[in-house]
Amino acid sequence: QANFKLMKVDLHDTARHFGNRIAFIHVRDVRGEAADFCEIFHDENDVDQASLFRLYDQLKLDVPVRCDHVPTMAGEEHDTDFVPGYGTLGRLFAVGYFKGLLQAQNISYR
Repeated sequence: QANFKLMKVDLHDTARHFGNRIAFIHVRDVRGEAADFCEIFHDENDVDQASLFRLYDQLKLDVPVRCDHVPTMAGEEHDTDFVPGYGTLGRLFAVGYFKGLLQAQNISYR
C-alpha cells in the first residue's frame, strides 16, 4: 500500500484496478515523499485501513495479508538479531490492529 501511496495514487482505485491479480496485501504506511519518507504505524496517518480491508473483502480477495516495515519500539534496538523495520513488538501491534479491523467489520480471516 505505501509504495502506491508514495506514487500519489488512490489506494482504493488501485486495488479495484488490480483486483484478482493481487497475490498478497503488503500493508504498511509511511509519512513523507518518495525520496524522503519514514515508516509509521498503520493507524498513525490518513490511510483509512478499515475501508481498504472492506474493499479487499468486497473484491473477494483470498490472499495473505502481511504487515511490514514497522517502527522500532523502545528496547528492541538492543536485541542482538534486531533489523530496523522488522521489530517483533511493532509487528505484534500491527497484527493485533489488523485483526481488530477485521473483527469490527465482521470480515472472516484465516
